[in-house]
Amino acid sequence: MEFMHFTIWTEKRPGKGEDAVPTLLVNDDYTQGVLVVYDGLGGAGSKLYTYQDNQGKTVAHTGAYLASRLAKQITEHFFATISTGEEVEKDFIAGLKTDLLKGFADKVDQIDQNPSKLRSKLIKRLPTTLAGLYYTSDTHQQLKVTSFWAGDSRCYALTANGLCQLSNDDLNGTPDALENLLMDATISNCIHADGKYSINQSTVLVKEPVILITATDGCFGFVKSPAHFEYLLLQALMNSQYDAEAWKECLEEAMGAIAGDDLSMSVLALGRKTLEDWKVYFYERFKYVQARFVRPVEEAEASMQFLQKQEGFLPVETEKLYKQKRLLLEQLWQAYKENYYG
Repeated sequence: MEFMHFTIWTEKRPGKGEDAVPTLLVNDDYTQGVLVVYDGLGGAGSKLYTYQDNQGKTVAHTGAYLASRLAKQITEHFFATISTGEEVEKDFIAGLKTDLLKGFADKVDQIDQNPSKLRSKLIKRLPTTLAGLYYTSDTHQQLKVTSFWAGDSRCYALTANGLCQLSNDDLNGTPDALENLLMDATISNCIHADGKYSINQSTVLVKEPVILITATDGCFGFVKSPAHFEYLLLQALMNSQYDAEAWKECLEEAMGAIAGDDLSMSVLALGRKTLEDWKVYFYERFKYVQARFVRPVEEAEASMQFLQKQEGFLPVETEKLYKQKRLLLEQLWQAYKENYYG
């Protein structure tokens, strides 16, 4: 099987990042694998735990920091127990949740020396998101892809038809992907030690070539629209040279330039052999997204900047210009989202 893969992980505050290092596990012939990301929730998991680590050293970390890393450890162990030649049983979500419940309960017993009733429903013990893709492939270049998630981290599939979000954000008010960029919705469901949560799942069939992606909100939460996130992915590909490492570096730089959060992403590209093959495959899509969804916004922003610099421009008119831009984004989103949701 032809493939390329990489992971991205950066911390805004070195040593204190709330995203765990992403998971990317595949078997020897890349016919089976799993990609997962984990984002500890800093607000709900702000409680600081002081405890002894495995070396007997006293350390202190927030619940968010600990939660994402614990979820990674448990999830990777769960999938490592699956025989490489077998497909995960139909109800593997139940098995994963069982392991998470036990692992998180054990961790709380270990580190929470003074357990007490939480004062707010917004505060949780060891809260984290989780978003994963488990896939198997057959001999006909077709993938069976199961998305599983809790929280607002996302699962995607990217093909020449565009970027498709395979997971649904667990957010109060159920905003769509554009609304989520323009509002501050709170998370309605996440992994945590108290155990009252669900792990959602959805399964689709996808033809190669395809790029599977899991990402925390630092990757997609600071763009102007969902189409701009696809454009960011494709532009990084087009600007890179030689190999997957170059693609990774371009993408990491592009996201880091706009992100106000930690970044973590797993990427697995199946169905093309070289970077140049992928660039050829996506070239027409890249030009289409640029012309149809990105350039109109750039032109509107340039016009806004020009008007704001004119003599006699009243500050009160700024609000009108921003409303016009918002309307444009919504109009473009109506066209883009036809292929966006899986």
